[in-house]
Amino acid sequence: MRWATYVITAVGYDGSGKQIVEVEVREDLDTTLDAPSVWRRQSVIQAIRNGFTFVTAFERAGSWHRGAKVEIVRVGFEEFLRTDANQERADNLGELPVLSGHHRPSARW
Repeated sequence: MRWATYVITAVGYDGSGKQIVEVEVREDLDTTLDAPSVWRRQSVIQAIRNGFTFVTAFERAGSWHRGAKVEIVRVGFEEFLRTDANQERADNLGELPVLSGHHRPSARW
């Protein structure tokens, strides 16, 4: 069963831990997920604007498990990638693994 057009399986934050720099994205192939590629934050925002859907997913015991829908949340003039509708000025995709070379966000959620 297809969850979305694309699935985000890891995330890389900037040094502040408040803004996503890039994410690991896998195309949802209906019965499996494609190999990962790394997308910049703005590419994900543009894809959502163009009608593509995203969810998060995590791997446990060799199987992928669906997380939450990823949406653009506007706070003032800024846009954030979030899995909730919180109006905090920060990206939040939950507890996904961190991409190598990036920082884990601070425990503010």
